[in-house]
Amino acid sequence: MNDLFENSTALIHENGPAKVRFEKKNVLREKIMSDKQKTNLIEMQELIDEHQKLEEAFKEREAYLLDMIASKDRLFSIIAHDLKNPFSALLGFTEFISENLKTFSPEKVEMMMSQLHSAAKGAFSLLENMLIWSRSQNGLLKYNPQITDIGNLVNETIIDLYGLVVVKKISVRYHASQTVIAFIDKDMLNAVLRNLLTNAIKFSYSEGIIDIYGCLKNDELQISICDYGIGMSEETKNKICRLNIPITHEGTAHEMGTGFGLLLCFDFVQKHGGNIEIDSQLNKGCKISVIIPQ
Repeated sequence: MNDLFENSTALIHENGPAKVRFEKKNVLREKIMSDKQKTNLIEMQELIDEHQKLEEAFKEREAYLLDMIASKDRLFSIIAHDLKNPFSALLGFTEFISENLKTFSPEKVEMMMSQLHSAAKGAFSLLENMLIWSRSQNGLLKYNPQITDIGNLVNETIIDLYGLVVVKKISVRYHASQTVIAFIDKDMLNAVLRNLLTNAIKFSYSEGIIDIYGCLKNDELQISICDYGIGMSEETKNKICRLNIPITHEGTAHEMGTGFGLLLCFDFVQKHGGNIEIDSQLNKGCKISVIIPQ
């Protein structure tokens, strides 16, 4: 506005009042147009910036979805492959037994029936995990925490897996300095403990020991399952923690699996707002700890 008055004063002296009014309007019009142009440029730049942000967000989301699709494809490929193995064993064993039953000794029949049972149990366990996980992913499995005695839950899990424990002659021991009561979803934590203990049995040597520790510490529920079997390398541990694809390894008695149960464990523990920690060295055993805030 100071420039405007300076121009007006000069024009009054030189050309008279009529000219001044005309020139004053031109200056005002130019100033208004200049402000509009600046506003338009600012708005245009903001639109460009917003478009770039949306484009970057879209690319990130697209990459994420493509990775999820690829991971899911790999997951189902692994599941299909590992489901085929126990069913192939079932078909092969039953056919072989039906054709040669009369020539088998009672000991041979008992051994083959044990192998049949192991194959059937492996297939059932995988299908059970798949069903629970799919219900969780589709929102059909609701998080329903309740006051739970952890010692009782651990004992129930050990009883459920008694057949596996007996076959490998493993001693499973639960340690707690006092009764541990926690606020958790009983069904979810039961699935977590069952899968982690199954893995501990799988990677333990015959006549080995598995120790389970339970406690409440710093407002957290801590459950650790320790085996003294084959352990895992740092590379394997890092792959497990990536959570985008199951990792499978052969057990000490050539047990096979998909690693699908560990995905289920991480999923359910995260629903509790907790996490899973893995401490392991190759050929020295493994300690897996479930930590859930209370």
